[in-house]
Amino acid sequence: MSPVVGDPDSVTAAVVEDVAESGPDVCEPDEVVEEDVEAPADATVAEPPPVASVASVASVSVVPDVDAPSVSVSAPVTAEAASNEHPSAAQHSSTHPRIALQPTCYAAHMRAVSLGAALLIAACRPAPEDGPREQAPVSTEPARADPDLETALARIRTEDLRRHIEVLAADEMKGRATPSPQLDRAAEYVATSMAQVGLAPPPHGRRRIRVDCGASGESAFNVVGVIPGSEREAVLVTAHYDHVGEAREGDDRVFNGANDNASGVSAMLEIADALAHAPDPPRRSIVFVAFCGEEKGLRGSKAFVADPPIALSSLVAVVNLEMLGHPDPSDPKRAWVTGRDYSTLRAWLERSGKPEGVTFVDGSAVGRVEGNAFDRSDNYPFASAGVVAHTIAAGPLDDHYHAVSDEASRVDTDAMVPIVRALARATLDLATTKARPDWTGKAPAPFTRRASSRSRP
Repeated sequence: MSPVVGDPDSVTAAVVEDVAESGPDVCEPDEVVEEDVEAPADATVAEPPPVASVASVASVSVVPDVDAPSVSVSAPVTAEAASNEHPSAAQHSSTHPRIALQPTCYAAHMRAVSLGAALLIAACRPAPEDGPREQAPVSTEPARADPDLETALARIRTEDLRRHIEVLAADEMKGRATPSPQLDRAAEYVATSMAQVGLAPPPHGRRRIRVDCGASGESAFNVVGVIPGSEREAVLVTAHYDHVGEAREGDDRVFNGANDNASGVSAMLEIADALAHAPDPPRRSIVFVAFCGEEKGLRGSKAFVADPPIALSSLVAVVNLEMLGHPDPSDPKRAWVTGRDYSTLRAWLERSGKPEGVTFVDGSAVGRVEGNAFDRSDNYPFASAGVVAHTIAAGPLDDHYHAVSDEASRVDTDAMVPIVRALARATLDLATTKARPDWTGKAPAPFTRRASSRSRP
């Protein structure tokens, strides 16, 4: 969670200006983004690799679907493998393909995938001399459906949550500062994990989208995976995967960021795994996004909203996951929501929490800081643009917040399981019901404006 965002009014004005209306979103069935998919005459076509199980995620090869070097990610990443030079520091670009939710576009894409026609087109164009190599998107074979929802939700297990956290919060990740080679390795890990559980990349797009994410405009990646629905709307499940890097001195210099926010990313990946295996496809697409630069002032989510790869008016809700690893020991099945009463999203959360015995309270029920945290995480740029968006966390901010003691060994993954399963139920409920949440009269006025229908062509 970001410690300081700045003046809320100025942030709101800046985000609202970024997402000003500029025309409807259009998607044609045969639409392509030529610079992303056009292959040279000598390009080779290969069969896609088999999808690995989640259990093998501790040692995987990166899916080569983005304009970044292809390297292997192990758990944990060794210090020797990390470069001292951030390859993207000199790359400044916020352009990216659109995520089109027109059913005819995505249905055709996924039918081809399900028939085994996924194509891997390597080396679309020569790389700049000092820049990363650009590569075409890689399609992923959809996950096989489990027989029922409870079987799918049972995939959310303590050992899998811990595995993700231990990789992302390892000392070798050096606190995942934005930008850094370690943050890029974390992006690779998240992108590969999304592919392994069966998430599709954005149509005609890349799993990792390069955006200006550093405090001085340095670039890093937002990471995107999709469970396609049959309709044009979408639900976003988000979490930031960056943290604050290293201290200048001390015996332990690494701000591991296990709770903040490897726990949120781990929850997002396990929700993705469960819902990718749900017995029935959702009506609305479910889009999972891991943001860079949250600790630099919500830069990754601001970049997404300012240059949206999906029309903001298509978004039914944004469920942002933040610091779920330290539930209150006195009430471990209680989660809290920033600005809970600002919208009717609470109805979906309450309904989905009951089977797991989980309650969702307003942050103010946990503490004063938690009650004033609505503008401190990646839900805020979306809310400022009119999209119903809240952050869900568990437990009060404690002495480990933004401290070198925020390590994987302190994360209570057993207590996380029912909360994450409840959030998975809520996400699926949002993606399948006809109703959609809306702002209430308690929401600040800037949030109740209609979201823009603009998305980047």
